[in-house]
Amino acid sequence: MEPLQKTVNFKPKLDAVKQEVDRNEDMIRSALRAIASLNRTRFINFILNKFQVFISGIIMGTQNEPNDIPSFVGA
Repeated sequence: MEPLQKTVNFKPKLDAVKQEVDRNEDMIRSALRAIASLNRTRFINFILNKFQVFISGIIMGTQNEPNDIPSFVGA
């Protein structure tokens, strides 16, 4: 869970070039796809309560401030 959480919450530097920002958005997008895939498996939902708490945090936005959510998440 921690690597996915770090990936989703990573913020590029203020002086990051467009390529770094795009790469970060791609990594977040991939992490969100992995989270969605894991969420679909009933075994994980049944066994790992920590995963459910993590998913709830992502959905409710407790992991990020509203202004920190990348533009592609709502699309």
